Amino acid sequence: MKKILLVDDDMDLLSMLKNVLKSNGYSVTTLADGTAVLRTINYITPDIIILDIHMPPTDGREICRQIKNAPELRHIPVVLYSALPEDKEAVKNCKADYFLQKPLSTSAFIEEIREVMKQGVEQSPK
Repeated sequence: MKKILLVDDDMDLLSMLKNVLKSNGYSVTTLADGTAVLRTINYITPDIIILDIHMPPTDGREICRQIKNAPELRHIPVVLYSALPEDKEAVKNCKADYFLQKPLSTSAFIEEIREVMKQGVEQSPK
């Protein structure tokens, strides 16, 4: 079973996405902010990390940058998502593997996550 780390400060969205992912056969660990992401990665070794960009106190882009700059973690695909379309360009600077635009339809969300997992870190941000 593929393991996903899902991080978002919006508890309703976090719960909904967790349920969608679990109903599609994924093991999901959630965090409501970015402060414990690196520690959690080392604990659960996720196959993919899905991060909201705008979260207090740590921005998802900064978390992604830390992951992609760590040689032992950079192989893990990171998907960032945001409601702001201008964030798409900023995603390239933090070396994220993919960007999703909110609002997220559940079917498109699952399809995109499957695709990113299939392609791994070779996927460039769309």
